[in-house]
Amino acid sequence: MNMNSALKIIDQDLHDKKFVRDGAILLVHYLFAHKDEQLHLKYVDLAEIVGTDSIDLLASIATYCSGARLPIMKQAMELIIENDNWILDEDAVFHAVKSGEVYHPETGNLLENGLNYIYPYFTASEEIE
Repeated sequence: MNMNSALKIIDQDLHDKKFVRDGAILLVHYLFAHKDEQLHLKYVDLAEIVGTDSIDLLASIATYCSGARLPIMKQAMELIIENDNWILDEDAVFHAVKSGEVYHPETGNLLENGLNYIYPYFTASEEIE
């Protein structure tokens, strides 16, 4: 998908949702400008890119831009403990959500309140040309 195609889809889908539309447009411009970089965008990064601190608006924009209609981002999860972080694979996330158990990726130890240390992040998808 090229940038013009992405912007056209946004215009078609979000013509009556100004704030989500405006944020999605800003995010599209950012993602295409940085398409050759290895992005690791947290919600705080998305907030800076789209210029809002509304978690509801950020969630709407992120959901839309990683959905079937405009799949320009992929969501993943990471485990963050103090200043260390580990990317979690889908199996680890599925297990954590289903069982409530989170194991430290290096030690294998069960983490107390481990779900509190799992955070989403986003990368650019392969759909971006």
